[in-house]
This record gives sequence, C-alpha cells and structure tokens, in this order.
Amino acid sequence: MTDEELLRKSIEKAVKGGWKAPKQLDYFITGKKKVNIDWEIAVIMTDQYQAIIFSHSFAKAFWGKEMHRETTRHKSWVEIPAWRYHQHKMLDEVQEGKEPLKYIERFL
Repeated sequence: MTDEELLRKSIEKAVKGGWKAPKQLDYFITGKKKVNIDWEIAVIMTDQYQAIIFSHSFAKAFWGKEMHRETTRHKSWVEIPAWRYHQHKMLDEVQEGKEPLKYIERFL
C-alpha cells in the first residue's frame, strides 16, 4: 500500500472511531471549512500527517479507549489505555528510523 492509501485508510478508521479533523486543518487543506478533504495532496505532500497520527484525539479514535495490559520488568502488570500504548510503540519505531504509517498498517 502507498503512504497515501495507508493514511486514507487510517483516517477512515479513526473517523469511524469518532475522530473529527480540526477545523483549522480542514481550512488549511481545502481553503474551505468542509469535511471532504484531499488528504493525498495536502497532508502527504506537506508532511503534516505525523501531526495528525501522533495527536491524542486521532490515537484514541484509531486504537480505542480499552485498556492494554503490559508486564513490567518486576513481573507485575500495569494497565494503560491502548491508544497510549500504541502511540508510544509507534514513537519507538520512529526513533529507530522506521516509518510510522507502517506501524499503523498492522491495525488496518
């Protein structure tokens, strides 16, 4: 899948999960305040997609608000929101030089 396709499908999933694009983003992309946004041209081409996929509101809508159980180094466990867990994992991969959209692709 191309980056454009990955981003489009990610946004569609997040919108189904309740995410709403910020009004200023709609205006920046289309010059008008409307929902129909040409993500390929405005987001991918301007590299604004990382600001979108790393936002808390997008992550909550994309991964949901259920809890993720993680084992600690002390062999106990802690629960954190799934969106926060995946956002941190995605950031870890970016720090390793990987593309964040490839992480998101696993959940489409």
